Amino acid sequence: MSNYRVKKTDYVDQTNRISFKFDGKTYFGFKGDTLASALLSNGIHLVGRSFKYHRPRGIMTCGSEEPNAICQINPGTDLTEPNVRATEIELYEGLEILYLLLYPRVFITKHLCGLKVFGKIFMSL
Repeated sequence: MSNYRVKKTDYVDQTNRISFKFDGKTYFGFKGDTLASALLSNGIHLVGRSFKYHRPRGIMTCGSEEPNAICQINPGTDLTEPNVRATEIELYEGLEILYLLLYPRVFITKHLCGLKVFGKIFMSL
């Protein structure tokens, strides 16, 4: 986590570590982090794809005008909330996130594009 993080800040308490789940995988952030800053500090840069050609999109802004990092909070529960920007969510313990604009999924694309058979198929989507 230290490779992508700014060392000193007044807004993030780096002594209080918080875990959260992003697409089924557990990551860690700190108290005061937004979801976007925690994802970036964990090395996750791909948070969406364009509608027509499925080109990769990353986090571009730090406020409410973020067009790419749109997610669903706590999917599959009664407390789910869709279409929330990652720059507006403060981390809390047990947060689960499902990204809505990632088709095909990031991890599937990352592993299958290395294969010659599937690489041409997924890259043409």
